[in-house]
Amino acid sequence: MSCLKPLHKTCLPTGKQSPLPAGRPLRHPARLGWAGRLVLLVTLLAQILAPACGGLGVRTAHALSVGEEQEIGEKLLAIVRHNFSLVEEPDLLQYVTGLGNEILQKADSHFFKHKFFIVDKNEFNAFAAPSGLIFVYTGLIDAMDTEDELVSVMAHETGHVIHRHIAQQAEKSKAITIATLALVLAGIASGSGDVGSALITGGMAAGQTAQLKYSRQDEEEADRVGYDYMRAMNRNPVAMVGMLRKMHRENVLNSSQMPPYLLTHPDPDLRMSYIQDLLESGPKTTYPAVDPFPFQRLKYRLLSITKDPAKLLVHLLATSRPTAGETLPDPMRLYGLSQAYLANAQFDKAQETLRKVMEIMPDRSILRTDLGRIFFEAGQYEKALALFRQARDLRPDCAYTAFYLAKTLEQQGRYPEALALYEEILQALPTLSRLHYQIGQIMAHQGDKAAGHYQLGLYYWFEDDVESARFHLKETMRLTADNADLHGKAADMLAKIKKLEKM
Repeated sequence: MSCLKPLHKTCLPTGKQSPLPAGRPLRHPARLGWAGRLVLLVTLLAQILAPACGGLGVRTAHALSVGEEQEIGEKLLAIVRHNFSLVEEPDLLQYVTGLGNEILQKADSHFFKHKFFIVDKNEFNAFAAPSGLIFVYTGLIDAMDTEDELVSVMAHETGHVIHRHIAQQAEKSKAITIATLALVLAGIASGSGDVGSALITGGMAAGQTAQLKYSRQDEEEADRVGYDYMRAMNRNPVAMVGMLRKMHRENVLNSSQMPPYLLTHPDPDLRMSYIQDLLESGPKTTYPAVDPFPFQRLKYRLLSITKDPAKLLVHLLATSRPTAGETLPDPMRLYGLSQAYLANAQFDKAQETLRKVMEIMPDRSILRTDLGRIFFEAGQYEKALALFRQARDLRPDCAYTAFYLAKTLEQQGRYPEALALYEEILQALPTLSRLHYQIGQIMAHQGDKAAGHYQLGLYYWFEDDVESARFHLKETMRLTADNADLHGKAADMLAKIKKLEKM
């Protein structure tokens, strides 16, 4: 199987030696049990949130200011990244971030710079965290049938963030301490069914009768602004009803183990009725059809990354043949099959199958990048390079194309060109942690070992290897006596790590 996630040293290009010590092999978060990770997350959240708010059980969450919410969000993100597996493929992250930014362009003024993430977990879950962090789970994406249904979830969550419903609910109930807020956020994030529910219930016990969940008014406001966002985006808000029907189905099928999305978003039937009223009373508008290709490609790419490659291949082989009445197979099912072949390192079959898709859909420039990636994984770098350049000429803003073009140039030792591309992508996708690894290695190859150590320190911090992160940051400080700016950045990161380790 090809390396699809840069989480271990084995994903380094074959035959290339790292110019800097790479640190010990990384611990993938999935090796910890979900209950164990949840307990760790709850403990760290409770300890981290306490200093910002005056101590657990003393000062309640109603005192949160915008600045405090921003600080809590940053710390929460660091903990989530350390304890949950995030999908960080550049094309998928750019796609979801693009949908989020499309919503924000139609939103009211907001306090935070929003960040969007895909969590690799098969749960019907999405949640908004303080300071504009929005997490969508792969299980929820898989359950959606259209891009508009996914947008409806993201628009609803964006409405919660922009109107600061979490902070407002905490303010309304002075019985809710920061510890309770930590427990609730951790339970929702875990997607662990009874474990998350038990923690939330425990957080509300001990004489606390308040519940930190969105009120009916919060839900109506988030639905209303989500409805308004979709109309402003010229997207059909009927998709909100489709999404709520799926939520209702999840509620019925999992009545004994409530889906995590329903922990803070109850009563899908009531919400469905409210949305129907909005649709019936609103202006009658004809909306343009949405191109289904990007969303369907997202779903198949996620399957190829998150599912067992051998089992996925068997499944897609059985479903990719033409059905009764079809003269040609569904090109998107063929696309999924090509990705399954690639995940199983069957490069020739992956190329052959993807070329069939390209014959049916010749104008999709991203398919050139997909084909180039097959050649890249097969070690045929010149063929890959030609395809990546063609795709970049057709769509210069595609981070996916730029990333694999940079990787190919790096493999060929063309470091300045590769570095420029990696830095360009980092500007567009600052949450893509693997870029720090690539940038750090190239900087070291070019002789700037201090900057290389700093970038590797960031990478290992994001990937939960604190020992290696500390090593590289200390090396940065040792090598930057004459560079106050970089020296200070490394010192700040080390201080942050030390603070978190004490908690």
